[in-house]
Amino acid sequence: MISSEAKGSISDRLSQLEDLYFPRAVQSSAATPSQRKSLLLDLLSRDVAVFLERYGSKLSLEELKEFDVLKDDYEINWHLNRLRSVISPTEEEKKTKSAKIRNRRLAYMVSLMAGPDWEKHGEAWGAVVGDTDETI
Repeated sequence: MISSEAKGSISDRLSQLEDLYFPRAVQSSAATPSQRKSLLLDLLSRDVAVFLERYGSKLSLEELKEFDVLKDDYEINWHLNRLRSVISPTEEEKKTKSAKIRNRRLAYMVSLMAGPDWEKHGEAWGAVVGDTDETI
């Protein structure tokens, strides 16, 4: 379980943020920082996974470490891993992301080539690349 002190400090810091998301059902009761803190503490006590989903992007790496005691829960562990990879990606995650981007571009080009408008796109790309009939 997360310590009461950690819950309090996290809720206190987040309650000071003006642009914090709250569901429509509780927006009217989230007008002041003290009301927001109360709502955050309540959610943190009831459902940690939903708390991480909604507010995890606003947490620091140090604050995320407080949730490590709950990482045996699959859903909480998934959120923690996702948030850490966004905040501080490893070299392997950076390479994987780069490969995904390249693969998306390649897939788009292949789909264009398979489509009926390939000649039109191919001519345009040839003009951009400087494709000529001259031999070197």
